[in-house]
Amino acid sequence: MYLIQSQLAPTSATVEESMYLTDEAIDSDREIDIFISDPTGGLPPQTVAIECRDRQRKADVEWIDAIIGKYSKIRVRRVVAISRSGFTKNAIKKAKDANIDALSL
Repeated sequence: MYLIQSQLAPTSATVEESMYLTDEAIDSDREIDIFISDPTGGLPPQTVAIECRDRQRKADVEWIDAIIGKYSKIRVRRVVAISRSGFTKNAIKKAKDANIDALSL
């Protein structure tokens, strides 16, 4: 996913793999699978956090709940969840409700 995002991101953007951002609720760093920052996207810069999952089963609502909790106190403009196996119907509904893009390969 990192290589794909690196090719798709604007030339002004920085794409980083395994980036750490501060979770303000616990004042500690949390790992972000892929982090994209584009300073030309406005002030504050456009930031996208991508969480990836490579499992045999479809990603479920519990994974989306975990992502919602994780990003409740991490400052990013957009969150994307990517699952190689797709998502359950409830996971898609929950992601949509939380403004998380749920993408499958």
